[in-house]
Amino acid sequence: MESYDVVVVGSGCGGSPAAGNLAGAGAKVCVLERGTWWGGAQGKLPFPEGYLQLLRSLRGLGISLPFFKRYIPLNMKSGLFELYFVDGYAIIIPCGVGGGSLVIGGFVDKPPADIYDQYPAEITSQEMGPHFQAVADVVQPRVAPRSTWYQETIDTACERTPGIRAIPQQTSMWYGDGPEYQETRTNEYGRLQHSCQYRADCLTGCNVGAKNSMDVNYLQSVVANGGVVKHLCEVELIRNANGGYTVEYQDLRDNAPRSVSAPKVIVSAGALNTARILFKSKSTQDGLPLLSDALGRKWGFNGDRIGLRFTRHNHLGHGYGTCLFRYMEVESNRREFEYHFFACRSSVLAWPPFPLRWFSDRIMAFLSLSREEPIGIISPAGDVVDIDYPFLRIWHSMPLLLIDVSQASASRNREVLHRLHVRLPSPSN
Repeated sequence: MESYDVVVVGSGCGGSPAAGNLAGAGAKVCVLERGTWWGGAQGKLPFPEGYLQLLRSLRGLGISLPFFKRYIPLNMKSGLFELYFVDGYAIIIPCGVGGGSLVIGGFVDKPPADIYDQYPAEITSQEMGPHFQAVADVVQPRVAPRSTWYQETIDTACERTPGIRAIPQQTSMWYGDGPEYQETRTNEYGRLQHSCQYRADCLTGCNVGAKNSMDVNYLQSVVANGGVVKHLCEVELIRNANGGYTVEYQDLRDNAPRSVSAPKVIVSAGALNTARILFKSKSTQDGLPLLSDALGRKWGFNGDRIGLRFTRHNHLGHGYGTCLFRYMEVESNRREFEYHFFACRSSVLAWPPFPLRWFSDRIMAFLSLSREEPIGIISPAGDVVDIDYPFLRIWHSMPLLLIDVSQASASRNREVLHRLHVRLPSPSN
């Protein structure tokens, strides 16, 4: 059995910085990731571009209903997304070396101070500040150098509504000098990257390698410092062993059970799968039976919401632009701000063939980032989990700004949380 100083389960935005920092400090680190390496720019498996490829990249389907609880495997070796339907929630889980950093918009910002009201007293904004800066030094957030007519129009609409301000947004992309240039660089971790070409494909993976995701920085630091990143290795159980731990996993490359050991294990496999691994380990006699019975309580998630709005007057051109460019901050009398929201671009809406594209090209997508309250309970349910999270508490903690792009006059604007009535002009470029 291979032995390490630290085993990190999961290679996303939590596990990768921990693994990279530990390896840089001299620890012998092993990262276990159930997904594969992605990215055409890196010579790895290309991200999907089109609905057929997207369907083929569905790793599995988890269903947890009162009368049916089952996980259905589909494409375990080259699946990018895993889809769960749990107690009324639809949950998308990214799978790959780099975890969620592969398929997020890359928004980089410090959380407001009041978000720590839900955390233990020793975790404060002041204590976390240096850590956020350390991550920013690695992912190098920048503001996109070029706007688009679509985003400029949204900015104008928001300026007409009291209580909202549009703020230039930093994202973890390498933009170079702009989308009209096709620049190439080798980053400080030795990975080839091409500058962002405004393909709006951040949410399905960037094949040009412009995104500073965890696989092109922190995980490269692990390898450069003598560690190892094991892909297609799905962790199933953690056991106590001689004052340390044995981590058992299924090697999906040959479907063989294997294990590694270490005196320390970091479990960072996402909100659902971290719980799943710990539940199984707790229920096993020589696993982790001493885990607290509070496991699964005070469970929470990111507090994000997605909304769609249809406008019949415009062609929005979802195939061009950045996924996120500005964020709109909604003022609050109680907090630093109430919530952020974004007018998103996604190449997914540019994929449908004609005539379906007539509809998709008129859909505006909005992402709202608010605060979640850790008031949920997650519990094991066979191969899946159950989630109990009071819906009304979710609704009140995450208000949604509705934006209506009809022909009505802008004079009909009301206060925040009412609708903006604007008509988007035709693009000039």
